[in-house]
Amino acid sequence: MLKLNSMFGNHMVLQAGQPLPVWGTAAAGTTVEIVFGAHHAMATADDQGRWRANLPATGVSNRPAELVVSCPTERIVLTDVLVGEVWLASGQSNMEWTLGACDPEGREIATANVPEIRFFKVGSKMSDKPLTDCCGTWVRLSPETAGALSGVGYFFARKLYRALAVPVGIISGSWGASSAEAWMSGEAIDTDASCACVRKMRDDSLRQMKKKCSAYAKEMEEWYQTNAAAVPDARQLCQEIERHWHEKTLSLEGWTAAERPFVKKLLGLSNADDAVVWFRNELNLTQKPGAGEWELDLGVIDAQIEVYFDGVKIGENNDKTPIFWLKPAVFKVPRKLLTAGRHTVAVRMLLQFCAGSPYESIRTLGLYPREGQAQPIWFADNWMFRVAGKLPKPDATKYKTYRTWNWPLVPWSMLFPAKIFNAMLAPIIPYAMKGTLWFQGESNIWMVDKYKDLLTALIRDWRRLWGQERFFFGIAQSSEIGKVAAIPGKSNVAALREAHFQVAMSVPDAGVASSIDTGEPENVHPSNKRPVGERLANWALACAYGKDVKWLGPRHVSHAVNGSTMTVQLSDAGDGLRTTDGQPPRGFCLAGKDLVYKSATARIAGKDRIELQADGIAEPVHVRYGWAENPEANLTDSIGIPAFSFRTDDRFDI
Repeated sequence: MLKLNSMFGNHMVLQAGQPLPVWGTAAAGTTVEIVFGAHHAMATADDQGRWRANLPATGVSNRPAELVVSCPTERIVLTDVLVGEVWLASGQSNMEWTLGACDPEGREIATANVPEIRFFKVGSKMSDKPLTDCCGTWVRLSPETAGALSGVGYFFARKLYRALAVPVGIISGSWGASSAEAWMSGEAIDTDASCACVRKMRDDSLRQMKKKCSAYAKEMEEWYQTNAAAVPDARQLCQEIERHWHEKTLSLEGWTAAERPFVKKLLGLSNADDAVVWFRNELNLTQKPGAGEWELDLGVIDAQIEVYFDGVKIGENNDKTPIFWLKPAVFKVPRKLLTAGRHTVAVRMLLQFCAGSPYESIRTLGLYPREGQAQPIWFADNWMFRVAGKLPKPDATKYKTYRTWNWPLVPWSMLFPAKIFNAMLAPIIPYAMKGTLWFQGESNIWMVDKYKDLLTALIRDWRRLWGQERFFFGIAQSSEIGKVAAIPGKSNVAALREAHFQVAMSVPDAGVASSIDTGEPENVHPSNKRPVGERLANWALACAYGKDVKWLGPRHVSHAVNGSTMTVQLSDAGDGLRTTDGQPPRGFCLAGKDLVYKSATARIAGKDRIELQADGIAEPVHVRYGWAENPEANLTDSIGIPAFSFRTDDRFDI
């Protein structure tokens, strides 16, 4: 059967001015022809049924066209195909943050009607090995689709479209709380010298997991045998009332619609309650799912569970399952059950020593192809629940407190090396594009002193895999968070911003956008994504498209000392340094050779210079600016681009 990779579909945007790889699968030995306008290419499926061809580079076109892929027995016609500029938007939650979350009043969404801007959202998935396809479809930007799209990606695309007047495609692949190494290939993790610390962490974690899982299973079994009388087996609790609740045909009289998130208080329970709760929903399969294995993905459930598909038990996680409260509830569905029509999913949850949300997922819940060869089938948000009964509290001295175990990094975590790359990036390589936008770093705070080398290795890895002559890489710095720090001090977030900046300045075709003025003190996901997206677009316009656009803010060049005064020389001040509020610059501090920093008074002394003094610092040696999670920093260039935070020492412990 002739198939295209999921990246190729109706409404897609192809990259202008670059050779265009096109690939898919067919029966081994099949000759495949690809035609796009006046261009065509041929390929032959190999022994594994995989084929790939390169169409010649083509110019920009906003006129909808067809891409035709055919073999002697089949023909696929893709419609409404445009040619323009394609970018990948990747990273963690602030890149994933939707326009709907950024625009709660809907003003941006109401005017987001630009059909020449298209988005492809790569389905969130992890894998132990590189997959050949992913889940996702191309959508045109409209008020109906905009709310679910990346906020940063939207503002970047809109700015690019207005400046270049060409179609723009954004491939959105991001995952909240993910680490940089999770987005790198296994090959890079294994071979790049900059990944030595990641390799050690991975290998140590796998060894510890194997050892601890064996010890955990043994201890739990011994504990149950010793305490069987004091703590009944969880599977036997509430059995009488819930005897038929797993069955496919069941009246839902007495059941209640469940509000998400499924926290205890919305289930009529207090956080102190232990209980058995059932959830039910339906999946409507309009046709029998495609070939291959399919899995029911229920996300991460902080509860002991049993899962039924049409009344047939397909899996369980319980307290004999190591780290079940962090393990994704993913279970294979037998092929014989996957027929066209309506299907029932029932989930029995034992909420025991579970004080928060028993049911959380950052992914869409539904039925997924194991190898990503077809689109997932999602649940409608029509979950029903019923409490089977509250449970007596077992004697805490006799009940196993399994969460006190010191577990290593688990292999199914979004932090684990190569896990996300395998399922979300490997399938889309080598789709032609101009470059990528990167908004990530907080999940690597624990190794911030190594983040510069790690991010550089990631860029090196992606460029090698895409194999393009130039592959641009735009980095968004972390926003401010927490209470405003009048006196800057030790800050891993500031060190992370420094690493972002250093990578952008040292790696060819890389750039950086400050977001130090976009944060919210109590919100790690600030809603003001417009400056971030537009600053990244300004960098792209200047560096990738040769436009005369200013994108860099003021940055430290040098400093000199005269007595107790330090003069800092900055570049990229435009027509002259400014402050956001017209007041003297804030956020500077000075230190002598003892590296004890004190807040400094500052004044703008010319177009691009700052003079600093600090009480008690007679001979200043070092200077820091904006060095805090949420610095009191107000310095900008003449058009309002924030000055980049910096320091002249290299200590991470002060």
